[in-house]
Amino acid sequence: MDVVVENCRSIDRASISIEPGKLNVKFAPNGTGKSSIAKALVSAASGSVSPDLTPFKWLKEGSAEVHPFSVSGLDGVASVEVFDEGYVQSVVFQRDSLFPGSFNAFVRTPEFIDTECGLRDQLGVLGELGDREDVRKLCADLEAFLANLIGGSGLSRDKKPKASSPVVKALNKGNTWEHEDPLLTPFKPILGHGPFKKWASWHKQGKEYLSLMEGACPYCGQPTSNEGERIDAVDDSFDSAKAGNIEKTFHALSIGDSYLSEAARGKLNAIVNSADPITEQEKGFIGKIAQDAQLIINALAKLRTISSFFALSSADDLDARLASCKIDIALVGSFDSSTCSALAAEINGAVEATKANAGKLKGLVNHQQSLLAASLKGKCKEINSFLAEAGFPYTVSIPGAEDGKCSVRLVHTSQLEVSDSREALSYGEKNAFALVFFAYECMSKKPDLVILDDPISSFDGAKRYALLNMLFLGGIGEATLKGKTVLLLTHDYGTLFDIEHTHKPAFQPSAKSCVLSCADGVLSETVVNANDMILADTLYEGLAKSSGSLVVKLVYARKVLEVRGDKGGAYDVVSSLFHHRREPTHRDKSTMEADEIAGGEACLEAIVDEPVDYMALLNTIENPAEMLALFDKSCSNYEKLQIARIATDASTNDRVLKERMDDSVHVGNGFLYQLDPTKFELVSSQLVEKCRDQLLSMDGACGQ
Repeated sequence: MDVVVENCRSIDRASISIEPGKLNVKFAPNGTGKSSIAKALVSAASGSVSPDLTPFKWLKEGSAEVHPFSVSGLDGVASVEVFDEGYVQSVVFQRDSLFPGSFNAFVRTPEFIDTECGLRDQLGVLGELGDREDVRKLCADLEAFLANLIGGSGLSRDKKPKASSPVVKALNKGNTWEHEDPLLTPFKPILGHGPFKKWASWHKQGKEYLSLMEGACPYCGQPTSNEGERIDAVDDSFDSAKAGNIEKTFHALSIGDSYLSEAARGKLNAIVNSADPITEQEKGFIGKIAQDAQLIINALAKLRTISSFFALSSADDLDARLASCKIDIALVGSFDSSTCSALAAEINGAVEATKANAGKLKGLVNHQQSLLAASLKGKCKEINSFLAEAGFPYTVSIPGAEDGKCSVRLVHTSQLEVSDSREALSYGEKNAFALVFFAYECMSKKPDLVILDDPISSFDGAKRYALLNMLFLGGIGEATLKGKTVLLLTHDYGTLFDIEHTHKPAFQPSAKSCVLSCADGVLSETVVNANDMILADTLYEGLAKSSGSLVVKLVYARKVLEVRGDKGGAYDVVSSLFHHRREPTHRDKSTMEADEIAGGEACLEAIVDEPVDYMALLNTIENPAEMLALFDKSCSNYEKLQIARIATDASTNDRVLKERMDDSVHVGNGFLYQLDPTKFELVSSQLVEKCRDQLLSMDGACGQ
């Protein structure tokens, strides 16, 4: 796929290739636009464009509409999974499980899903009833009925509503709102109905202003006459707590009206409307209604889960589990209404029909249990093999998936089970575990494209290879990204080196590597071919003779001396030159003798194949205008950086920039084989622009 991205963050246009079924490695220094590419591809695949992708420069100019974000060439890619810092932070490492999404990744294999479909087929109507709207509504209504009638504390030991329940609090002095002071007669239509608690609270608040109104009503402003007594009567009869319990009791009656039997509904209404305080027998009657409602709720809850393998996972008591879904209306007579009776009859019939297929169901359950046990055992073995290979002091255990969650436990090599992996694991360990889980998740989701945004740059050689082996070479069995379309974005030369040199035979022909570069908002790539990683000594010797200027040749000459381990006179001469010393010195700061300087210059001349005049070169290096001209003439960002580093050595006060320059100069310095910096851009254009600004600011260069 030849993908073109336009107008995405710092990128005006980017052209990259992605080969299906391969590992596509894109190596580039930080600041090139790797993460922008990742966000662009995700946005294109999802069909939603995030506003933060629009380049700032177009927003500033007010021409964003003229330069719209677009991605072309991503044909056939509808789903993308991305591993990045956000994935590590938001998906993994919760207190109760190492991988909270592990059920879908580890358990819901194609075999598991097939068997689950078979279970649903055998369950037939019974498996569908739990999700039906009328069943869900009945369950929700009965739960609300109980919550408003007896509250959250349930029944007492003698199966009666507790003294703290809404119905007892509302009726402990009888129905005062139906048999009340004549002063309350005008309020009959609202007493105990609607938002009664708010009304009572409003009255109480208004009473506080009665003394300030000078004979006027604090509610309507009209003369009060005897309205003060009426206001007092409301306040005395209905405090906000009592009003709230009255309101809940009436709400319970309203809900139960659709489901209670005629006799239960009539008796409950009589209790609620009685002027006498509620009796113990009446509490017992309400307790029986509450028990009946709870029995129906329990049966419906089991019905809702019956289509799950985990509800049937113990095949030995399968008959009992099916029977627990039945509702015997004769035993819950309080709800012998036409609605509840019809639904109970339908559920009971479906249970009996399913029990006729119990033999087939048991066979499927047992088969599913075998698949699950083998799968979990295999996953533990694979992950622990990787952890041992990478040198991490942990193993994982997956006790089972009976809860439908498949909790993954972290165990230290001391055999201590880690209770909170968030606190125990280091950043690198979290990153490694996240990659393992990500690989399994991709195997489960099967995305069209997998993007790894700098996944393993923080690891040393052994751990880095263990991760590469796990992800791409089958290091944990089938659960890898081998054979998938993968875009690996990295600034880590070690990752590129392992894939293209150290372990190249293992990765070929399934890997293709490129170096990304970005100049003036245009991002392009250069393919890393078989012979592009060159022995450092050979590479720098060639560049020391072929580069365009003597200053740059000496840069490579010093690299030659470093590779050879030759820190003698020639190294001291070139280092002194680059540090602007009028007189060359040894590393211990002692002054070099004339014959030592001559010997060093002769050695350098042999490497660069050109005469070396220390003072003449020093004059060039100390001339900002000449160094700026060399800088602009060079076509390699690496060489530009070296020129700027030498020119500004004695003058720059920007320590952060100097550190960035020094760090970029030594990219890949520890590897025996290197990429040609004149062919591959190994330094970001942003850093080069900063360097040029520094050169321009130096004395003598301002007029350039």
